[in-house]
Amino acid sequence: MPRLTESQKAKALAMKEAGFSNPAIGREIGCSISTIKRICSSSKTAKSELVEQAKDELLRALSSDETKIRLSSLIVDDFARSEAIREAMSQTIDELCATKTTDLKELALKSRALVALATANKLNSDSLRHLISMTSPELETEELPVLEFREMSAEEVSTIRKEQEVEFKKQFA
Repeated sequence: MPRLTESQKAKALAMKEAGFSNPAIGREIGCSISTIKRICSSSKTAKSELVEQAKDELLRALSSDETKIRLSSLIVDDFARSEAIREAMSQTIDELCATKTTDLKELALKSRALVALATANKLNSDSLRHLISMTSPELETEELPVLEFREMSAEEVSTIRKEQEVEFKKQFA
């Protein structure tokens, strides 16, 4: 790959200071992400007029119809992936819960799998919520509850069971 000119390096710095990502800069200049990282870490700052020019370029790029179409396509893809992940998680949880075991190692592996699935679901939901807020800022989204896995003491289990018994009696009394 040919060496970058001083002009290309200055443009890379300006784009970075204007908010472009390393992959976007690399694609624009025609070099690798690692080259962009090296340029940005070894250089100080770009001239302010270059930064302003890069910011204007970024705004033009974001407001173009082509970019809007690409973003819409990515959002639709993310929704489709989210549905696929949720379906796969549901099937996996059903399979995990259907198998009966007393082997502690196997139970630990199942628990880890459930935690990993819950984490994947949370990350996926957060990503979708972020995309929705970017595309439709007028839509308010509430925070998802935190899913916490921990070992409960016998006292905590007893307290919860008592609360459930009281609740059950209220419902069916």
